This record gives sequence, C-alpha cells and structure tokens, in this order.
Amino acid sequence: MKFVTTFSLFCVLAIQSVSSMPISIQNSESESVKKFIRLNTYKSTASTSTKRLVRRQSEDVEQTLDNSDDEAYYIDLEVGSNKQKITAQLDTGSSDFFVFGSNEANCGDTSKADCATYGKFNSSSSTTFKKLNGVSLDVSYGSGAGATGYVGTDNVVLDGTTVSNVTFGVTTSADTVAPLIGVGYQALSAMTYDDSQYHSDGFPFALADAGVIHIPAFSVSLMDHDDTDEVNSTVTFGAYDTTRYVGSLYKMPIPHEEGKATYRIGTTLNGISIASYGNSSYGNSSSSSSTTLKWIAKGSQFVQLDTGSSVSNMPVAAYDYIGKTYFGSQDSSSTYHGSCDSLKNHTLYFNFLGMAYPVPLTTLSSTYNGDDSQCQFDAVPSYSGTMCILGDNFLKNVYVVVDLKNNEVALGSSVGVDYADTASPDFVEIVDSIPNAINAPNFDSAWTFNNSDTLSLVDGLK
Repeated sequence: MKFVTTFSLFCVLAIQSVSSMPISIQNSESESVKKFIRLNTYKSTASTSTKRLVRRQSEDVEQTLDNSDDEAYYIDLEVGSNKQKITAQLDTGSSDFFVFGSNEANCGDTSKADCATYGKFNSSSSTTFKKLNGVSLDVSYGSGAGATGYVGTDNVVLDGTTVSNVTFGVTTSADTVAPLIGVGYQALSAMTYDDSQYHSDGFPFALADAGVIHIPAFSVSLMDHDDTDEVNSTVTFGAYDTTRYVGSLYKMPIPHEEGKATYRIGTTLNGISIASYGNSSYGNSSSSSSTTLKWIAKGSQFVQLDTGSSVSNMPVAAYDYIGKTYFGSQDSSSTYHGSCDSLKNHTLYFNFLGMAYPVPLTTLSSTYNGDDSQCQFDAVPSYSGTMCILGDNFLKNVYVVVDLKNNEVALGSSVGVDYADTASPDFVEIVDSIPNAINAPNFDSAWTFNNSDTLSLVDGLK
C-alpha cells in the first residue's frame, strides 16, 4: 500500500499525519500552566515554484500558483530520540507530514531537496523510531514533482513539548524543495493502511487526543517585514492571541458537503470591493481628496484559507478587471503589471458573510522583472467558477482562528508588524469552541456544496 498525496487548492494543500497508536506527551512545563503550544514561523523563498493538484470530490484540476518570490512560511521541529532539527512548511490545506531522510538521493540539488536548509532525518540514529512495514511514501504533485520513501513513527518536539508515536514519511527520493507539515482535516490525509490498527489523524487532532490542547484548534498570524525573512509570524495550537488582531473576532461556518467529511479549511466569500484614497481615479469614479468605495464582484463562493499557497486565486472576471484597471499592462505570459506607486492608494475589501476585511493592493503584488518601480499582480485567475484560494499574500492581512471540532473559523483584521513585534502575547485557550468570537452578520447564509453559486462582476463593469 502507498501513501499518496495530492495537493488541493480549493484553494490548495500540503502535508501531515498521526497514527491511531497510543500517543504520549511530555511537557517541559506543568500541564496546569497552559494547554496550548505557540510556535514562531518564518518566511523563506523557495528556489522553484510549485504546481499543485486540486482535489474536489472526484475531480482533479491542475493550476500553477506562482509569484516572483514563491515565498512560504515554515516552522522548526525536533524529531526522534536525539531531537534532530527539521524545518517544514506550514500548510493549513493538508493533514500529512514528511521529512527528508538521511539517504535522500537529491540532497545535493537544492531545487529538488534542499536538505542543507531544511534538515534531514536519520531514522537509524533515533532509538524511538519504528518503521511501519508494508506502508510506503509516494507523494505526487501535478507538475510531476513528488517524493518516495518509507513511513514510520517517532517523537516530535514542539516548543519543548514531546508528542510520541507521530506518523510521518521519510523520503529517499524527493523533488519538493522542503519538508511539509499539514494541520488540516483528517480527510485530507493521503495515508492509507492495509492494517486496520492504523488510521491517519491530523496533527491538531493528535495534540487534542494527547491532552496537549483541549480541542483540535489553532490560530495563525502571518507577518511580513519588508525585504527580510525575519518575521514575527506565529501558529498557536489550542489558543489564540488577542494582541494579533484589532476589533473583534467574527466567527463563520466552514462549508462542508452533507454526509461527507469536512476537509477544506475555508469560509464563504460574498464580495470584493475597492476603496481608493486621495488623488485617484478609476472607472467612472474619481476623487481628488476623498475616499471612494466601489463594488467589483458580488455573490457567494467558497474560499479556502491556505498557508501552503504563496499567492491567491479569484474568479477570472474579477481578476481581469483588477489587473486591467489598477495594474494596466499585461505581458505575453498574461501577467498584469504596472507602476508600484499607482497601487498605494487602493485597498481591496473582501466580504465574508457580512464582514469586510481590508487588503491593500500592494500586498497582492511583487516586483516585476527585477524593476523595483514596477509591480505585478500576484493572483491567479480561476476558470472553474466555484474554486477559489486565498493564500499567504491575503492571509498577512487577517488573523485566522480555526476550530476543527466545530467546523468554524474566526477572522480578525491583523495588527501591524511594528505592534506585533513589541506587544506581549495575551493567549485565550480554546476549550470547547472559539471563546468571545461573534457570529458574522450573515452566519446562517454560508455557501453550500449543493449549489453552483459564485462571484460575478457587478453590472456595468467589464
């Protein structure tokens, strides 16, 4: 039997899983002090872009997600009895986990397996590693990249907390640049077992089962310091930090198919509008000193919130309108680009069930062709109607709390980097559900899988 992974981008995916074997924990602090784990994450730039395989019901759809930097966010782990250091990409779009093995054939090629940067695991030197017989690792991507190897269980240490019997793959031949760790639903796992004593659990579920956290829940705060990989980004299992957002947290259902397991972390997008400030003009609206707000698209559409994607995806009509109107030019590869200065006065607003969150247009752009005065639109058009992804360049603007037990997410507007750098964390543990979160105004009108609703341009826009 094989462990086969596909990458979803309903908006997109990556990797991690834990077996049903008894799990034990050892915490460097008294358990009465806290039942959560906070990890710093940091941004790194991969040497290649990644094409991922989209999974929706029985359909497989390929789409290239690329930006000029192809950035991703990573966390540091210690694996094995001798605490070997591994760095893995954090991905909310999957529940599987693999690391590079010490016998990885492509370790010398940083475009395939950058072992020097992300570490490799020597299973032979760990006295607690147990190889699973009859279980193999076979991870594949839509681009043809992937990894093969074997599967076993061992200790994984997070912020001083040791979780035993974690199941993960160990590569012998990889073409993935970095190891991957997913924190999504169990149904996302690509691990299958011939032996019924095993099943694949997502990492937050394993932490909850082990008593490290109350329920399978976590929060993500992505920050971006300009021109540096040093960021004060965090993922917190079992709690959220009130200093990471402004205003209130608004709670929204995670849509799921009736009678089927929920496996995509996301919510309902009802519209995209844009605010223009100061001296600016667009379409039939203009302003010399005031603020103007204009709807671009309205409707109802599922969006996946995915840390495993560096860029975002939106309906093709909205993508083209924003590209033509605010970037202006399109090159032979269909990339929209324009003056970086022209973007500074425009902020998109993404409306989720009645709550709108600001996303400066500059955060959805990056340097075009090495020219610092020119910026390209870092989004990908979706031609499938109901498929949409909001990746890292969107997630930098919101604070996300995920409750996998109750199938809910809560969003807040992210604080600025300078404040996050200096504020002392104020953690709220997630015991039964997300505490103090307010239901979004249209909480009961979430998108459902039994319709074909999507976002459409408002009348009069082309």
